Amino acid sequence: MQPSSTLLDQTSGMEYFLKTAPFLHLDLTTTTTTTPSTSTSTTTTLPTIDPEEQRRLLQEGYFTADLNVGHLSSRLAQGIAKLRAAGFPASFILMFDEAWELSSKIDSKMGPLTGNTNNGDMLAWDIDPNRNEVGFSPHRDRQPENIALSFHANGMPKYSTAWVALTDATPENSCLYVIPKEFDPGYMTGDLDSIDPLRRCLPDKHGYQNIRALPVPSGTGIFFSHRILHWGSRGRRKYPTPRMALSMACSTNDYEPCYFANPSEQLPFPSYKVRLGLICGQCICYHERFQFTGTEMKLFVEVWNATKHHFSLFYHKKVLKEVIPAVEEALHRDGLNPSAEVGSAGQKDHMKGVVGGTNYSSGSEDDDMLDAALDAMLDGGDDTMGFHDDFDDMGEGVEEMAKRSKDEDSLPTAKRQKK
Repeated sequence: MQPSSTLLDQTSGMEYFLKTAPFLHLDLTTTTTTTPSTSTSTTTTLPTIDPEEQRRLLQEGYFTADLNVGHLSSRLAQGIAKLRAAGFPASFILMFDEAWELSSKIDSKMGPLTGNTNNGDMLAWDIDPNRNEVGFSPHRDRQPENIALSFHANGMPKYSTAWVALTDATPENSCLYVIPKEFDPGYMTGDLDSIDPLRRCLPDKHGYQNIRALPVPSGTGIFFSHRILHWGSRGRRKYPTPRMALSMACSTNDYEPCYFANPSEQLPFPSYKVRLGLICGQCICYHERFQFTGTEMKLFVEVWNATKHHFSLFYHKKVLKEVIPAVEEALHRDGLNPSAEVGSAGQKDHMKGVVGGTNYSSGSEDDDMLDAALDAMLDGGDDTMGFHDDFDDMGEGVEEMAKRSKDEDSLPTAKRQKK
């Protein structure tokens, strides 16, 4: 992995990424892929809505669709493999135009169907059973306080996700599984504190027959609402092909604001530093789902601090809520104890330097939150400002989480997306 100074310099950074995956492109404003670009099309067609896809999203909570992307998915998969060999997480594939070409394909389907557009919650996945890797355990993408208000008047979700297979996704290398809406009592009414949502769907042996596996070939998208229970399986060792995918969330601004500061100007092909900042912000937000080291987290935080002005206040706060536990987790993984000297002013200043970088200055709302979070962490408490994630953090169910935290009111009302 290259140092942040190299990546933040656009010339050297572009040179490095293009050398790593020379079959991909980083032209920033247009694509030169073999797939027709939505941004350069000379024909104008009205958006179409497939009635069957509409019916399935409304009644089942999901549908699958071939995105007709040709070799785009396989090239992205090759790019992820090259990035991983160079020490970068799969989500760094978002540096390349081809990933944004795919996001435009998703937008062209999701927008007319749901009224939702790309909100910036994007990630890429590289799950290899031979590395003992597994997909995320059962979860919902969002847990709104008022579920009814998280849907449009026509029943469409105000938050929806597209999960696109870049390699064939099978039960042997970790495909997605879902509980369809009709078999999920908590889908529209909400989950109960007294029972894990998945257990509620599976009260007896007959309930297990409602679990639906979704193996899909490369280039196929699985589109689903924020309320559907879904997860990735554990693949079979010795299976030759990792499961690679790209996920993108779409929402309305009134339900969940866009991550980009000026989406109309920054999309569909963001600038170099917007791409880099989003990737690093996402790595911080999803730190619990990846095994990042202290060196990696330091790079993510440094890049985020240098690029965060490209993003909305909503996303600033989202990243800030995770940066302290992300750094703490990485330091523990490296065998360090960030709270060894409880209440140490020097240690607190050191942590401020790590998570705040050169942009740290006292007095702002963000800095007050940073101070409070650091105080909580250095006092040895686990519950850093209530920043922990939803019912399924680290494989926990509702009952297990209740044992960990007595204050259920501290849980966030809109939970992070996990795939």
